[in-house]
Amino acid sequence: MNNEDMKLKQDLAQNLAPNQQKLKKQFLAGAISPDEFREEITRLDQSGTHTEEAGNNIALLEDPEVKGKIFEMTKKSKGVLDYYFSMLSLSYFHKGQRDLELKDFQMALKNAEKVNWENYRYWFLYVAGTVAYFAKRKDVLDKAIKELSGLHKKWEVEHKNDDIIENRKRSDYINLEILKRLLSSLGKGDEPKEKYNKVYGIKVN
Repeated sequence: MNNEDMKLKQDLAQNLAPNQQKLKKQFLAGAISPDEFREEITRLDQSGTHTEEAGNNIALLEDPEVKGKIFEMTKKSKGVLDYYFSMLSLSYFHKGQRDLELKDFQMALKNAEKVNWENYRYWFLYVAGTVAYFAKRKDVLDKAIKELSGLHKKWEVEHKNDDIIENRKRSDYINLEILKRLLSSLGKGDEPKEKYNKVYGIKVN
């Protein structure tokens, strides 16, 4: 981590928003469990638009005291780190959507790489594909799409008799379709940063 990134994390930690400051106090005091901590961060992330609370949640998760508490908990349960890095990945991704900065999506990918959940590959590939889009790496984006598509097809075969398959296709396939749209837009006029919202489908006021 370079000095600029270190300073950014320190600045973020020193200026927590009210909701995150409250959550930090509850977590450090043991008033809420790690699961409740994660659920509350997810709730904040989902309130309003995803991007509004992204930076605030990153500040909370990067806070030295919060981070120290989480890593202390790994002595009893290694799984805590999977939740931690997944929350960071989600928050950096949504910050990237707000600021349209490649570095945020790269941080989302870096944290996603540290999550060991079996089904997390779906999210990892979505993030990797988005990074490839902003880096204008059509080959890497195409590779992510093919692997993600393959995972979906494998899942369909394994669950072909399940009632949940149509609901799964409607929800989880959205990210795959987004990556396909991003791929088709590369090399057609504007820079990726300038057309992401339109291609992604975000309504810009």
